[in-house]
Amino acid sequence: MKDLLDIFLDPGAVWARQRDYARWWLPLVVLAVSTAAVTYLFFDKVDAGWFIEQQILNSGREVSEQQLAAIREAAPGGTFMIWSSTIGSIVMVVGVMMLFGAFFMLAGKFSKADLSFKQGLTLASWSQMPTLINTFLMMIGVMTMSSQTSLESLSLTSLNALFLHLPTDDPWYRFTTAFSVLVPWTIFLAALGWKLWAGATRWTTSIVIATLPHLIIYGAMAISAMTH
Repeated sequence: MKDLLDIFLDPGAVWARQRDYARWWLPLVVLAVSTAAVTYLFFDKVDAGWFIEQQILNSGREVSEQQLAAIREAAPGGTFMIWSSTIGSIVMVVGVMMLFGAFFMLAGKFSKADLSFKQGLTLASWSQMPTLINTFLMMIGVMTMSSQTSLESLSLTSLNALFLHLPTDDPWYRFTTAFSVLVPWTIFLAALGWKLWAGATRWTTSIVIATLPHLIIYGAMAISAMTH
């Protein structure tokens, strides 16, 4: 449990301990449970019909007022939406961390850091712990929000919330609400872990490897925005 605090205050010590023990399950459980809690509380409070209507409108599809009225009428029950979204959020967190872990494992095959999948998953999960700051802020937001509030607007560490304030129909809205100012922190933690585990003397390779998964994800979103 000490590592949950040290990852913020003394990350080098955490990586030194985790190199041999690779306790990937602790940060992964914390990330998944906290995300599930926010998701559950949000969908328990949001207006289901309004939420589905907004999702359709934001997708860019042409929908008539009559169709929107039918969608609102046929909106699934609150219990179904709550649990399907909550379970989906857990699957998403675990899935993304497993993909990151697999990437770090494969990257290790081409460098001095010969990591197992377990170690790759450990590196991925612990380096994402700063995102708990955003999750905590979202939790506060959920407690005070109205029933017609978007989930994206509760992400207070996003570029859009902090600086840009783009409308939902802007091509860059999805990118700017997904990209958090906490991302550089998570990249630094992953790069530090990689550097220490690989015994590297320079930061270059570690930073490139830690940045690449984010570059792929946000790069694809940026390309989508530019071609919208």
